[in-house]
Amino acid sequence: AKRLVERRSQLKAGLTAPRGNAQRKVQAMGLMRTIANRFNLLRSGTATKASRKLAQAGWRTKDALVIFLVMKLSLPLAFGLFAYLFAEFVAGVELPPIAKNLLPVAGVALGAWGPDLMVKNAITKRMKTLQKGIPDALDLLVICAEAGLALDAALTRVGREMEKACPEVADEFGLTAVE
Repeated sequence: AKRLVERRSQLKAGLTAPRGNAQRKVQAMGLMRTIANRFNLLRSGTATKASRKLAQAGWRTKDALVIFLVMKLSLPLAFGLFAYLFAEFVAGVELPPIAKNLLPVAGVALGAWGPDLMVKNAITKRMKTLQKGIPDALDLLVICAEAGLALDAALTRVGREMEKACPEVADEFGLTAVE
């Protein structure tokens, strides 16, 4: 019996432990959290604004904020270095000196604006999806209210019913019901 309990616990630990790619993701998130804590990125005023923007894009987790802030910090350096190396060593033709100097600057600018542009595009896309799904959700909310459901029950019901048709609207109604 004791061996059976031990075997069960080993199997359970094996099933719940991150494997392969998942383990790398956990390690990468740990590294990003370390960088964010080391540079106090989560305590800045930028973090509060970024958190609001990420919530508008539908990314509400703290990990999303950490990933965004670390990318905002590291991408300008990475893109600038890549552009410099490209201009110096990889370009097949001899570039004029002005191009050699401006290419790394352009890489830094692209790295600085890239994460913001990605979040802005995600917000726009999500807003369009919400605008398409809201009329159906409001109709369903009116039907639920007329059927006698309380507001919190009606919001929960609408969130559950809209899950397949428009998951973004369902998330918002579910969050509103919880709040």
